Amino acid sequence: MIDNVLEKNIRNDHGRLFIQLGDKEVDYDPSFRLYLNSRLSNPKFSPSVFAKSMVINYTVTVQGLEGQLLGVVVAQERSDLEEQRNAIIKETSVNKKLLKDLEDTLLRELSQSQGSMVDNVDLVNAVDETKKKADEVSEKLALGEKTAKDIEKLRDGYRPAATRGAILFFVLSDMSAVSTMYQYSLSAFLGVFTFSLKKAIPDPNLKKRLKNIINCLTVNVYEYGCTGGIFLNLVNLLTN
Repeated sequence: MIDNVLEKNIRNDHGRLFIQLGDKEVDYDPSFRLYLNSRLSNPKFSPSVFAKSMVINYTVTVQGLEGQLLGVVVAQERSDLEEQRNAIIKETSVNKKLLKDLEDTLLRELSQSQGSMVDNVDLVNAVDETKKKADEVSEKLALGEKTAKDIEKLRDGYRPAATRGAILFFVLSDMSAVSTMYQYSLSAFLGVFTFSLKKAIPDPNLKKRLKNIINCLTVNVYEYGCTGGIFLNLVNLLTN
C-alpha cells in the first residue's frame, strides 16, 4: 500500500505533486517524512526494505551499555574524575570550533586581500595574530587530549563492574524468551545498578571494592529477576 511512498514515486501534474495510494491520488508535500517503528528487539528486514528506506537500530549493545554503566560507576566512585572528563570534553569541543573559526578567518583575509600581500602590513599583522591564537588553541587541544587519555586509564579501572552490569542486563533481556512476564526496561535496570553501587560494602582497595560491587549487583539483579517469576507463578495459580 505504501510502496509508492517508500519509493518516492511522486507525480507532477501541472505543478501539483501527488502520490498514488491504492485507487486514490493523495497530494504530496516535499517536507513530508514517514517514520515507522517496531517493538521487536532485533527485527530482520529484506534487502528491498533497506533499499527503500533508512533503517536505524536503536537497540542497546553490550559495548554501548558497558560504556554507559562505566560512566555511572565512575560518577558514583570518583565524581571528581567524571566531572573533569566532562569538562575536558566541553573544552575540547569549544577549542576545535575556535580553531576552525580562526582558520576560516585567515582564509577569508587572504582571499579578500588586494595587491601584494607582502606590502599589506595590516594583512601580515592579522595573519601573525591569527597564527599565534591558532598555536595556543592547538596546544590546549594537545594538553586536553593527553589529560583525557590519563583520565580514561583511571576510568578503565572501574570497567569490570560495568562489564558485569552489561552482561546481567542482557541475561535479564533474554529471559523474555521464557515468558513475557520477564520483561525489564533499561531505566529500571539502571535503578537496580545504582542501588547496588550504594549498598555494596565500601573498601579503600579498588579490587576489593569492585568485588563487593559485583557480588552485590549480581545478588540484586537475581532477586529483581525473581520478581518476574513470582508474578508468573501468581498468574498461573489464578488462571489454573
